[in-house]
Amino acid sequence: MSLPTYVWVKWPIVAKSLGALGVLIAVLMLAQSRERLLKNNMFETNEVYDASVSCDARSHMARTENGTCNNLEIPQMGAAGLRFGRNVNPSETFAESEEQILTPNPRVISRELMSRESFKPATSLNFIAAAWIQFMVHDWVSHGPNSDENPIRVPLAEDDPFGSEELLVKRSQADLTQRDPSRPATFRNAVTHWWDGSQIYGSDKSSSDSLRSFVDGKLQLSSDRYLPQQWNGIPKTGFNDNWWLGLSLLHHIFANEHNAIAAHLKSRHPEMNDQQLFDKARLINAALMAKIQT
Repeated sequence: MSLPTYVWVKWPIVAKSLGALGVLIAVLMLAQSRERLLKNNMFETNEVYDASVSCDARSHMARTENGTCNNLEIPQMGAAGLRFGRNVNPSETFAESEEQILTPNPRVISRELMSRESFKPATSLNFIAAAWIQFMVHDWVSHGPNSDENPIRVPLAEDDPFGSEELLVKRSQADLTQRDPSRPATFRNAVTHWWDGSQIYGSDKSSSDSLRSFVDGKLQLSSDRYLPQQWNGIPKTGFNDNWWLGLSLLHHIFANEHNAIAAHLKSRHPEMNDQQLFDKARLINAALMAKIQT
């Protein structure tokens, strides 16, 4: 039997083509790929972890607010505020010079590739796809506020709509605790590294508590089921940077979904208290988002 070639992985077609045996073979292929990725494409940048972080009984059954205790052997792994890992061995990576970063000029590339001279409809996606990807990325990654010092200065052409001088681009905030000049710069994740719905629930306890009603495991919503607003009119939620209508739609949907899950759990398990209902509803809601994405 000749099997079609998949660009990235071959295990899906094996599973589909060989029945029950194919599923077993596919699982073994997937496990092998996972081990290979962990060995060759996952490099640690945190020299030490805080050994004082402890995990209580609740953390064995729930997502913690700051991302600790997902790995019980290394409780601090993946917590908010820790460094990003690398996909290439840090000893073999080097920062580009300013000249290399600007050659070719990124603004020229942007105008040449992204300028729209006529309407080109996307026939396989709708507009919510852009909002969904941003919504997911907000769960996983944030470099925090960009640095105000020493911005990247991108030269602009005379006919550029932005002007004819230069475009200032703020740099990602480097990890200032990394002081070894012989090593590549490191960066810290302002949110939890895990796929845990932190864009809805926050990445620290004070933020999480400010979003909860503390009644029947639910999040705060108005009587017409909208998220409460901050002083600037933007809804209060776990992560609300770069806010726009598409993000607002998804945050409201999944905040309401959390409360619907909590209500269902309450009806089936009246013995569960507020904390138990909240924790279980968060697990289910995060799993739902992961299922939609994958």
